[in-house]
This record gives sequence, C-alpha cells and structure tokens, in this order.
Amino acid sequence: MKKVLAAVALVAAFGSVYAQPAFKIGGAIAYDIKKLSNAPLTVAPVSTSNINLTATESFGGGVTLKAYTEIQPGGNGTIAEGNDLYLEFDAPTAGTVKVGQVEIKNGIYVRGLGGAPVIGLDGTVLAKKGNFQLLEYKTPSFNGFKLELANTRAFDNTGVSQTAIGATYTDSVVSAGIDRNQTTERVRASASVIVKGVKFGAGISRKELKVADSSVFGVSYAMGAVTVGAAYSKGNGTGTEYGIKYDLSKRTYVQLALAQVSDNKLVGNLDTYRFRVSHTF
Repeated sequence: MKKVLAAVALVAAFGSVYAQPAFKIGGAIAYDIKKLSNAPLTVAPVSTSNINLTATESFGGGVTLKAYTEIQPGGNGTIAEGNDLYLEFDAPTAGTVKVGQVEIKNGIYVRGLGGAPVIGLDGTVLAKKGNFQLLEYKTPSFNGFKLELANTRAFDNTGVSQTAIGATYTDSVVSAGIDRNQTTERVRASASVIVKGVKFGAGISRKELKVADSSVFGVSYAMGAVTVGAAYSKGNGTGTEYGIKYDLSKRTYVQLALAQVSDNKLVGNLDTYRFRVSHTF
C-alpha cells in the first residue's frame, strides 16, 4: 500500500511539473455595411475578424509562457491569412518578453479616442497600423508604472530596424503612455481619464515617418448597454466622428458611426456611414 501511495505521489509531482499547457480557442467575427459619399453601398467582413489559438504554460511562482497565433478567416472567394504570431514569457519579478510577428496599431489611436465607438481614422488622417517583427521587453508594474523597450522591423525583413523606448501608467481611472523612436526621433504621447462616468482621451504624435504631425481627441459616455461618443483628428487633413454602440450581450454588439474627412491628400473630402455587427467567442 505504501508503494502504491508513493507511486501516486511521484506521478502527481511530475504531473504538476510537466503539466500540459492550458489551451483556448477564441476569436471575433464582424461585418460592416458601409456607404461612402462617393461610392455605392458595400457589405464586407471586418479585417480584424479572426480565429485565435492560445496555449499557456505555467512554471510555478506566477511564471508563464504564452504561445499565440491568429488567422484571418476567408469567406467564399477569399483566402485565409495569418495575422499575429508570438511567444510571450512573463515573470512577476522580472517582467515580460515578447517576440513574434504582430500588427501594431497607431500609437495614439486607442487612448486618444477615449473609448468613443467611432470608425477611427488611422490610415487616413492619422498614421496607419503596420505589420512588424517585434522583440519587446516590459518591466514589472511599479504602482501602475511600466517601462518598455522594443525593436521592430518590417515582417519580411526589409526596411530599417527601429528601436523605441517608452513608459506607461495605468489604474482604474487613468491610462497614459509616452514613447520615443530612437531611430526616427518620433515622439508620441496619449492619455485617457474617466471623470464622473465620462471618458476623455487625447494623443499627439510628432515626427511620424512619412506622416504629418497629428493629434486626436475623443470622448465617450456609457449608459447601461449604450455607449455614445465623438472624436476629432488632425494630421493628413482633419476628421470628425460620431458613434453609438449597443451591447446586445457581453460578446455581441451593434454600432452606427459617421466619419467626416476634409482636406485629405488621399481621399479629399469624404463622408463615411457605417453599421457594424460584431460577435466575439
């Protein structure tokens, strides 16, 4: 009996050390019905629709390794494409290291909109998102503060390797970040704050490569399942946006948004009307 108990204990011990990683399948599917002032009505899936696979392994003491891969599904007549693919090693007392190929959004876009449920003018008025090879390190959080160091290069190994340093602060009311690209001398800063239920956001970018100096301001307010908001962007021309979102559940929402762009070198003056339905799983 003692030998059996000892064997069970040994198996349990090794099983905990070499535990199988937790595995999760998730994603999002969204569709837009869109009308541009100079084009006919279109119905199309959103480019951020994805199916993602996440495997997380714990090594004890809060130390984890996460492997993530994402696929943009193809519908009839389209091709499925790979999106983000990375490994992320996190240790509470040492920080987080991330390596992979990822899509990086405009650096002032998320906080600057202040949670407004609008279309977003990155790639039109503001700098567009891009796909990069990434090697990134983030320090542990010190009372909400983190320091970040990142090196990026075009995902196909072309272009110049760029290094950026930055800092972020996050708590239940405020989110702020600043970074400087050491290669191009670009500087960006953005912040959002919640005041009596109203969320305000702002962001500025200077010396953005091949993009005019830009700024964005946004505001939103949530009333139960309904969120309303507006945003103003300036860079390559100017843009004014309005939007309303209704949460049908925690995972499904519908959204109606309007964006008005003027004096833009790419599209000139353009109004965009969009209805979106989105579901995450």
